[in-house]
Order: sequence, then C-alpha cells, then structure tokens
Amino acid sequence: MFRRLLTGPGQLLTKLFPMRTFDDIGPASFLDAAKYAAIRALDGVSESLILLEAFTAYLLPQLGELDPSSSAQLLAVLDDVLAPAERSGARVLLSEFGVLGVAA
Repeated sequence: MFRRLLTGPGQLLTKLFPMRTFDDIGPASFLDAAKYAAIRALDGVSESLILLEAFTAYLLPQLGELDPSSSAQLLAVLDDVLAPAERSGARVLLSEFGVLGVAA
C-alpha cells in the first residue's frame, strides 16, 4: 500500500516490508528509515550496511518479542537482504533487544 511512497534511494527499504507481518509497523517508520537510507547512500556504503542501520534505528525498536516461528521468519527476511557480516550483527542486536524467541 505505501510502497509507492518510497522513491529514489529510499526504495531500498521496500526490501524490509515483509517485517510488517511480525508487528504493525506503520508507514512513518519506513518513511523515516527511507530518508535516512537516501542520505546514507551518499556516503558510498553498501546497501546491506544501510539496511542494517535503518533496521536498527527505525524498525527494530518497533518490534516486540516474537514467538520462535516468527523469529525464524524474521531471520529469513534479514538473511535475504543482508550480507554475511551484517547478518551476524543483526542477530546480536535482535538478541540484545529481546526480540528473538527461544528457538531462534
């Protein structure tokens, strides 16, 4: 629905839209993250790092603790869009924020 609101370099955030199935993350969080991503892209860093940083700053705080099944699905979403180094960082952050269910 609000995919069309993300344009330009901020479109990168559409890769994280599947996260909306785990919690009701509204458009404002994605729009703010997209603005960040567009500015961060000017630094020439990888898309994977931009996605991890935007996820950490704007989307992760919106997530509550997930059940084991949802935890596995969230990890799959992140694995699909992050490079190996950022995947590792995402797992640490998810654990520290208490988002991952026990089986993840």
